[in-house]
Amino acid sequence: RSTPKIHGAAPDPCVALRLVAAAAWHVVQKQQVHDFPRVLALLAAVKEAAPDLVHFRHYAKLRLGLQAKVSLRVNRVCRCHAVALVGWRELKTK
Repeated sequence: RSTPKIHGAAPDPCVALRLVAAAAWHVVQKQQVHDFPRVLALLAAVKEAAPDLVHFRHYAKLRLGLQAKVSLRVNRVCRCHAVALVGWRELKTK
């Protein structure tokens, strides 16, 4: 299978990785917690493919921080649903 050429030159094989990394950075920077699991998956894939690319301490901090944000969001959403359910039950019994 040949690689498609753009204007006579082969495309940079790192372009896709750069785009995904930029998208992940955008997600983290904008605090889009609903997409943090995707960033975690990218981080794990990079760590597996190139273990020396990310220092363990940075990897651990990023992973723990993102997981904490996801857990807090899930907890907050569950709490909101519980409060709404309790309120609905109170209205139903009146």
